[in-house]
Amino acid sequence: MSFIQKFKTKFVRYYPPLWFAGIRVSNSRADGILNYKVKLKSTFYNRGVRGTYFGGSAFSMVDPFSMLILMDYLGSDYIVWDKHSSIKFIKSSKKTLKAEVSLTRSELENIKSKVNEEGDFVPEFKILIHDTDSLLVAEVIKKVYIKRIRNEKS
Repeated sequence: MSFIQKFKTKFVRYYPPLWFAGIRVSNSRADGILNYKVKLKSTFYNRGVRGTYFGGSAFSMVDPFSMLILMDYLGSDYIVWDKHSSIKFIKSSKKTLKAEVSLTRSELENIKSKVNEEGDFVPEFKILIHDTDSLLVAEVIKKVYIKRIRNEKS
């Protein structure tokens, strides 16, 4: 993994667009695989006109993490870009929102295998956002473009 990828992975919790939106990020490794836990506490600057979350803040809280997990796992031999995202709001809430973004080793190995076989691949991930009462608030669908970089020396 390149220095920039390590920096992004380690210091994403201080990334200004997330930090100033009130989004708090913690990351850890389980079985060598990076995963993220994200929280969004309700404050005056991330509430909409009805006193519930501004939808953009709820979406931002999970936006980059699938891509960062894939970048970390696949390394610099692969290009990883967000391709498409959508959010479906299920229920409004005034409580702290939380989400966990993680992939299993099996999922990551399947993705890597598919990219190596086909040259590129666009997996789809579903991320659920809950409030502190465990009520489902939103469902985010992320599609991430992955392509293996050809080694010119081969």
